[in-house]
Amino acid sequence: MKKLFWIMHDLEFGGAESMTIQLLPAFVDAGYDVTLFLVRTGGGLFEKLDPRVRLISPDAASLRRGLRPLAEALRTVRPDVVVSNLTHLNLAAILTARLLRLDAALIVIEHSTPSLNNTQSIKERSLASLASLAYRLADRVVAVSQGAAEDILRMMRLPAAKVAVVYNPIDADAIRAQAEEPTGIDAIDQAETPLIVAVGRLERQKNFSFLIRAFRLVRDRRDCRLVLVGDGSEAAELKRLAAELKLADDVLFPGFQANPFAFIARANVLSCSSEYEGFNRTIAEALTLGTPVVSVDCPSGPAEILANGVYGRLTPVGELNAFADALLAALGPIPAEERARLRARGNDFSVGRIFTAMENVIQSASGDR
Repeated sequence: MKKLFWIMHDLEFGGAESMTIQLLPAFVDAGYDVTLFLVRTGGGLFEKLDPRVRLISPDAASLRRGLRPLAEALRTVRPDVVVSNLTHLNLAAILTARLLRLDAALIVIEHSTPSLNNTQSIKERSLASLASLAYRLADRVVAVSQGAAEDILRMMRLPAAKVAVVYNPIDADAIRAQAEEPTGIDAIDQAETPLIVAVGRLERQKNFSFLIRAFRLVRDRRDCRLVLVGDGSEAAELKRLAAELKLADDVLFPGFQANPFAFIARANVLSCSSEYEGFNRTIAEALTLGTPVVSVDCPSGPAEILANGVYGRLTPVGELNAFADALLAALGPIPAEERARLRARGNDFSVGRIFTAMENVIQSASGDR
């Protein structure tokens, strides 16, 4: 039985965390002995962890305090495969595994687009520089989109054979079941006007100010509402912007929602206005629910998920009028056959398919040792 050692910081809501929750049971089903190391116990997804997965966690306040327990766990388990997620953890995993001289395939998953995500502070730039060196010591570097993989190759100058693409998995059955639940907000559950929904952290990267400005143009031409599901540091600023544009009654801020699928399912269109993305799970989730998507053509995930516009509308980055026009066009009736076509595309990101892709990476990395 092959021993798999998977490393995460915690299980808060996020793409890497969702991938962890969904893929680890598939590895158990396939006969792997699976250990999950968490720097910190807890998080919004913690209760969804499969009980068959062995959990090791020092519940440390920081990664620095979790390094020694990580080394002790690796020394005790002696895994055949180590998989780490997110840049800071990837650096720790590489350093620890190589110092211990583990005879294990070492795979790191980069969930972002390095050239775009690591240029905002000295700390982030330093982290990117260290990753460029350290990732050479990994057996495989996994990117969550082809665009992100190309960025990694360009930024880190790694051999092409070392970099693989594995998309984030989508649990279609679970999403569709949760989508049937009410949101608990009458203005949404009983909406008589079309809804544009966006889901994500209210942070600069998501560029929700651009979306609100585009919505002003849409609202001038049609009665509809915008729903921004999420929370973050820009919440107050975005609410002020909506008020300044006389949209206070038309832009809803329900905050963070553990079940965003109920909102997406009731949307006439799911919007993505991000400056950049590694993958963007929300778009794939919308397709799984048969909800049309309008996205800016930002690097690098949206165009891949939408197959360059085959499964949703893409508009050039920064072109406000084009984005507003696309949103307006998507607010019409959605034929049943179109919903079915979108759902079929969503199935391309199923847990089973993504597990197969990830296992192929593991087998390839193990075979090179």
